[in-house]
Amino acid sequence: MEKIPSKSNNLIKEVKKLFTSRKFRNENQKFVLEGVRLCFDVMESDCIPCTLLITEAAAEKYEKKCNELIAYFPKSFFITDEIAQKICDTQSSQGVFAVCKMRSSEGAIEQGKKYIALDQIQDPSNLGAIVRTAEALGISGALLFNCCDVYNPKALRASMGGILRLPFVQSENLAEDIKKYNINWSPNFQKELGNIYSYINNVLNEHTTAVKLYDTIITEIYSLHYFPEKFPKIYNFKFKNRNLR
Repeated sequence: MEKIPSKSNNLIKEVKKLFTSRKFRNENQKFVLEGVRLCFDVMESDCIPCTLLITEAAAEKYEKKCNELIAYFPKSFFITDEIAQKICDTQSSQGVFAVCKMRSSEGAIEQGKKYIALDQIQDPSNLGAIVRTAEALGISGALLFNCCDVYNPKALRASMGGILRLPFVQSENLAEDIKKYNINWSPNFQKELGNIYSYINNVLNEHTTAVKLYDTIITEIYSLHYFPEKFPKIYNFKFKNRNLR
C-alpha cells in the first residue's frame, strides 16, 4: 500500500480542510471521519467510501479492523504519525481517517413514522448527542432547520455514528415540512416524552451539555413551540427544582 510521507501532499491538505471548513465540505459533497469506530461504522451505513488514511502503528494495533477497512475503501494510504497529528481533530488521534461522500437526503422521510424536528441547534456536540439519543429511542429520522453542520467532526463523534445511519432532511420551513410529511403525534406522546426526559436525566445528567440538551428536548426535539396547545403541561414545564439554571 502506498505511503504519503509529506504534509504538503494535496490529499492531506484536502482532508485537513474537510475537517475545518463547512463550505469546503458542501462544495465537494465530502466529509471526513476520525477514529476506528467511526470509520468502521461507514461499512454499516449508506455513505459512499472514498479514501482511507491510516498510520502503520494503527494498522498494527487494530489489525483486523484496519484490514477490513482497507478492503472496503477503494483507495487506501499509509500516513506518518506526524501527518496524523497535523490533520486530526482530537487530542489523541488513533491514526485512522476516512473520507466519504455526503449522504443523499432525497426520500429520507417516510410518512407514518416518528421523526424529530430540530430547530436552530448550533452546538455540534449537542446535535450529535440528540441524534445518538434519537437513534437509541427508535426515532426514524430528523428534519433539520437552520442547524449546525451535521458533518462537523464534533457532531459526528457525539452521535457515535448515528449521523451516518439516521435519515435526515434539511428543511427550509420546519412547520410547513411537518405538515407536508404528515408527521403525526401518537396518542401516548406525552408518556413518550416523559420517557425521553428520564433517559436524558439518567444518561446525561453528569455532562456539561445536560442543560442545553434539556432545553433542546423540550423546545426543539419535537418542535413543541409550533404546537404548544397539544402539550400545554410539557410546553410550560420549568426546571425550577432540577438545579439546571
